Amino acid sequence: MTIAYCWLDMSLSRERITAVSDSRISRQTAGGAWVPMQEETIKLFRVPVKCYGQEGFDLNTGAWKDPYFETELGLAFAGDCVEALCIANAFMRGVSQLVATGTTRPRPEPIKLYQMLEAAGNHWLSTYKKPTDASVHFLLFGYSPVDSKPWAGRLIWPERPAPGGNQFENPLFDASIFVIGAHTVPTAGPFAEKLRRLIQNQAGKKMNVAELQMAGFEPDLERVRLLHADSMTLEQDVVNLLVAAAEVTIGGTMQKLEVFPEANGRAVVSFCRDDVDLSHDFDEAADGLIYVSSAQRMGWAARPTPSDDSFV
Repeated sequence: MTIAYCWLDMSLSRERITAVSDSRISRQTAGGAWVPMQEETIKLFRVPVKCYGQEGFDLNTGAWKDPYFETELGLAFAGDCVEALCIANAFMRGVSQLVATGTTRPRPEPIKLYQMLEAAGNHWLSTYKKPTDASVHFLLFGYSPVDSKPWAGRLIWPERPAPGGNQFENPLFDASIFVIGAHTVPTAGPFAEKLRRLIQNQAGKKMNVAELQMAGFEPDLERVRLLHADSMTLEQDVVNLLVAAAEVTIGGTMQKLEVFPEANGRAVVSFCRDDVDLSHDFDEAADGLIYVSSAQRMGWAARPTPSDDSFV
């Protein structure tokens, strides 16, 4: 099973929710051993949320057009891939077609979005014919369309008691970290606590402007450099922690997704290129129209590629 984390990131003088995960998928043999099958599986997703008035229904096509509100959420999964992706697809279909039933223009509430994912999972798994219990974990996170505050939730099947079970936090606190995957229970505790300390240390850093001026530095520019260094160092520590925690079902490349708040209750999702470069997979979509990945990498150091046998 994979491992994924999300937290409220305040570095670089801009708030966002950051999520990091590995990308390995594995299968279990008849003897109980786990065998890695693929090292570049995307497990972090952008979830478009769209709200329509009843007048937005096009009788000619059966499609909904001209949403009065739209935003984006982040979604991460761990566990059984087919089951998780089926549930995620049902949820994404639902939140992409929300229709106001009256004359007002309500916006989706975070707890209701969380409950929609929970309902999608409960329904799908209750009708599933697999003879043994499926193991599916989700992180869902974003900014509230109602008050623009960050929020996050965790859903786990089969259900577990606290503190490793379902969890919802609105607003999301800057010291909180949400975890899913192989180390959720019981070993995620020390892992998450170490990451919390890294985040709190980063948030607590201050600069002595007078000393910088005396040394001939531009304080504003130096602060930007420091905050950038803090962010990259934090991400490198996250990567190191993930690799150190790796077991046979954890590994592959490391991925990062960020959700940034925008005006009027909206949010946008950004992907870090990191080690997953999809550009080699795609031809031109048209003459002069190509996929372009982010140039940003996660952390300071380049890590071995999945083809390197030394990479766990």
